Amino acid sequence: MQIKEMHILFNDLFQEVNTSRNRGIQPQEIDLRINVATLDWVQSQLPPLARKDKGEASFEDTGKLYDSIKELKKHKLLSTMIDSESYGTNLRTKSLLPANYMHCINSRSLSYYNCNGITFGSPVIAATTKLIRYVAIPFTNDSVPPSGGYFDKMQLEVTLSTGTVLIYDLSDVTKGGAYLMGILKSNTAKFEVVNAALDYVNKTKTYSTGVGVSVDVELYWEYFGDVYAADSFICVVSNLVGATATSFSVTTRVDATPAIIKTTTNFADYTYTYYTPTNGVSDEYKNRLISSDIVHEELRNPFGKTIYSSPVSIIEGRYIKVYYNSTFYPTQIMMDYIKIPRLVDIDANISSEINPNFHAEIVKLAVLSALADVNAKSYQAKLQEVVTLK
Repeated sequence: MQIKEMHILFNDLFQEVNTSRNRGIQPQEIDLRINVATLDWVQSQLPPLARKDKGEASFEDTGKLYDSIKELKKHKLLSTMIDSESYGTNLRTKSLLPANYMHCINSRSLSYYNCNGITFGSPVIAATTKLIRYVAIPFTNDSVPPSGGYFDKMQLEVTLSTGTVLIYDLSDVTKGGAYLMGILKSNTAKFEVVNAALDYVNKTKTYSTGVGVSVDVELYWEYFGDVYAADSFICVVSNLVGATATSFSVTTRVDATPAIIKTTTNFADYTYTYYTPTNGVSDEYKNRLISSDIVHEELRNPFGKTIYSSPVSIIEGRYIKVYYNSTFYPTQIMMDYIKIPRLVDIDANISSEINPNFHAEIVKLAVLSALADVNAKSYQAKLQEVVTLK
């Protein structure tokens, strides 16, 4: 169903059990409750081990448990880098998780191997070959504070060395959340603005800007690899072909003032190292994804050690890490994963990407949260209905 239809269902169900409510619910607040309910519902569709370990284990590869959220399944090819935290014989590569990553379904390594031993050579500095550039964008401006202390309109611009400018106008997709921040002044409302911006930029990552010119653009919030920028977006450009990213600018405007603020800054290089092994062959093998609390016991087990045909891997922080040894080295990681669901926004007419067959269930969860907040007498009855649904 479309977002307007979800709103109608929400209001019908809410009024049905709470006809004497003290206040009305703004459309933007309904969006917020539907979005939170969507995240909760998606979490409930993940395998129990994945929920328990917060994504560090995913032992279901048949896909049966993911049928209800198949619209969120994505595939990503990840570059590997040498993990500087490797020690002793526990050598590891690490790969940055996708910006919209939520949960790993499975992963495979494209490994270069030779049972008699491969030749690694000297580590290659990626800044000269696989350049990744990034810039942090503060979401606040103390000199011109908007409602809630955050900008309510933003336009991002990435300038390439070829003169091409990639523009992302976030004004429409974030206006519902910005309105909420003005009336609620809460972190939950900020979640609306941030996630709407992330989804808008990350849904189309690769841009062909001319003959032989392309670039991947991703937007992160606060964390990118080992980079941390509090209360900021982090814009990342990578896989640059035929150009480099030279500068980044953000235009911000606050409805309360006529001022338009444009700040420009240069990108910084995200440097890392990797190997280019020789005297071996390359093939693809499924990773053995293990919970991080038992990985060391597994590596010490003679029958559980990492091998080229079954590399041991973990998800740790914002990386997937693969253990290797002197006989093989993973050069790329192929990951199937569940992305963060797109947020709905009635102002921007953005509807849910979840299968419509499950929209009614999600709306009932949203109504349940609203009833709990207004202390409706029918809360327990509606709760029992939702439990029965599950």
